[in-house]
Parts: sequence; C-alpha cells; structure tokens
Amino acid sequence: MPDELRKPDACPSCSGTEIRLILYGLPSDETLQRAQRDEIVLGGCTIWDEMPDWRCMTCAHEWFDPTDPVRIEWDEFMAESEREHREKIRKHREV
Repeated sequence: MPDELRKPDACPSCSGTEIRLILYGLPSDETLQRAQRDEIVLGGCTIWDEMPDWRCMTCAHEWFDPTDPVRIEWDEFMAESEREHREKIRKHREV
C-alpha cells in the first residue's frame, strides 16, 4: 500500500520538499537499508487510525492525505477489520 500513495509535492506546514514516506511494521532487511539511506522513515510496528503517511524532513511535520484513493481504501480495510474483530469478541463473550 504505502509505495502506491501519491507523494505530496510539498509539506503543508512549511512548504519543504524533502518529504519521506513513513513505513510501519516489522522492517525487512531491504526496508532497513532504505531507512539507513534516508529514503523512508520507519514508523514503528503499531498501526492506528489517522496514522501519518508522510514526514517533512525540514520541519518534522507528519501527515496523511485523506483524499488519496489508496489511503481511502486502506482506511476502509482497517474499519472492516475492526468491525470483524469486535464481532468475534462479542460472539466469544456470548458463549
């Protein structure tokens, strides 16, 4: 998902153009190498609603674009996963 996001032209906070994609999850060796080359930013292993996709390397502002089609699809997937998880918990408690 992340590499398919539309890369912003500039930071919405400072207009800086040194913008990096934030990747989440346990990084592979390749991902670690990309982070060491300053191509991406590691965001940690936890994902949550409205997690930022981008970091400005000039001012450290982090944000996401809620109008990005890939982000919309991801948010819908996360919402559905949360609904399924809550339903499983509800059914388990009924037993």
